[in-house]
Amino acid sequence: MTKPQKRSAGHAFEHWLPIGLLEVAVRLQREELFRSYVARRAWLLVPIISIALIALLVLIFRILAVLAGIVPPGAVVARYGILLLGAIIWLVIALWFIYVFFVWLEKRAMEKHVLRSKRSN
Repeated sequence: MTKPQKRSAGHAFEHWLPIGLLEVAVRLQREELFRSYVARRAWLLVPIISIALIALLVLIFRILAVLAGIVPPGAVVARYGILLLGAIIWLVIALWFIYVFFVWLEKRAMEKHVLRSKRSN
């Protein structure tokens, strides 16, 4: 009989996050090239991510308003269920967007590094 493995506190969150998001966060901490590329462009990244998340929030709330209008007035539980579903959908899409955006940034950082190293040789 095998012993159950001890898991860290972060293990519970691994099931809810996209698999690669944690890997990208670790690479951002460990790789100097990627970290410096993101740090140099932080003034531009924060507004881009903020605007994208706000636009996503507006779209989700508009969809929720339409869905809540379809539900009869007495179905309070259904309205709260729709609101909860909207929050979950927003969170999942927001995490996916951040993941894809940082993977793209990492790829750009590596491409620029390779291009600079080819020019210097």
